[in-house]
Amino acid sequence: MGLGRNEGVLSHVFDLLIGAVTAVVAWLLYEQTGETLWSLLLLIVVTVGMVWWRMRDYNQASEESD
Repeated sequence: MGLGRNEGVLSHVFDLLIGAVTAVVAWLLYEQTGETLWSLLLLIVVTVGMVWWRMRDYNQASEESD
């Protein structure tokens, strides 16, 4: 049972919140270490994870609608 249209909006808000928190953590990591490698690695890992999670949800929704 979903929330309909609001479910999509909430998932986008959640994605934006995760992205904002990750950006702040990456910036703080950069400020503490002075190395961009770890900050970029954190951003890449979180972004790939979010894309994977959304694709998994999309595929599950597609299978349920068939």
